[in-house]
Amino acid sequence: MSSDRARPGPTSTSGLLFVGLLMIGLAVGILTGEVAVALMAGLGLGFVAMALTGGLRGQTAGGLLFSGSLFVGLSLGLLLGNAAVGVLGGLGVGFVLMALARRAGGEE
Repeated sequence: MSSDRARPGPTSTSGLLFVGLLMIGLAVGILTGEVAVALMAGLGLGFVAMALTGGLRGQTAGGLLFSGSLFVGLSLGLLLGNAAVGVLGGLGVGFVLMALARRAGGEE
């Protein structure tokens, strides 16, 4: 009898990275007392890791990169005391990364 288990693909690996980075963010937040900031940073980095390791192209990768940039920007803004600047910076970086992902995926 042979085992018909599917080997883990890029999607399952990227999901594990996402959860791992989220948990690291939570641990750092508890350690430093900045739970919301560290959790948002872990969430954002998790989205970016999913986009980079998932083998995703076009809109899917662009959306993950955009979301990740937004969360990382927001966490940096909260850490520095100006959430609006963090959100605007995250949006700017997110749009640039989304455009680059679309271009790399063959979309115009």
